[in-house]
Amino acid sequence: MASFWHDYPTAPRTGWVLDSTGDLGRDPKNHILCEACGEQRVRYHHRVHHPAIGAHLEVGCECADLMCAVPRAAAAAAQMRNRASRLNNFPHLAGWVEARSGTGTRLTRGGVFFLENTAATGSFYYSLKRDGGDWERVSGFYRDRDAGRRAAFTHVYPAEIRHSKRLILR
Repeated sequence: MASFWHDYPTAPRTGWVLDSTGDLGRDPKNHILCEACGEQRVRYHHRVHHPAIGAHLEVGCECADLMCAVPRAAAAAAQMRNRASRLNNFPHLAGWVEARSGTGTRLTRGGVFFLENTAATGSFYYSLKRDGGDWERVSGFYRDRDAGRRAAFTHVYPAEIRHSKRLILR
């Protein structure tokens, strides 16, 4: 299979910088081939760039760790797996209880207050308030309560991590 190293054999193999990490989801149809080695199908992709040549690649965990001066891809991939597990569990947490006002369901988790309401059409919509912040509306109306709760979770915990010099843990 073609790879970046095959197409550009003199390109540097080290000195790359990790920009972001993302989760392409469970469905293997959405997974991509690692652009560095061209061998591995990747669910948790890492966007890297090389400052000297200006190239950007979407690579797998192992290639990212080999290419980057500070290996963080394995930790970022573990963080994405953890996020995926939390996303699947979030709609079913025992903490979802009837709001005191009787207008919906609420959950307080990790400094975030989630409020689930039912629209006149029977669909669900979500608002949330982070510690000390203003109310935020999660876009959309959801016929399926689980899908709506997952959208609220994704609003707070996005599926991509932007990296700076240090890995940001959520």
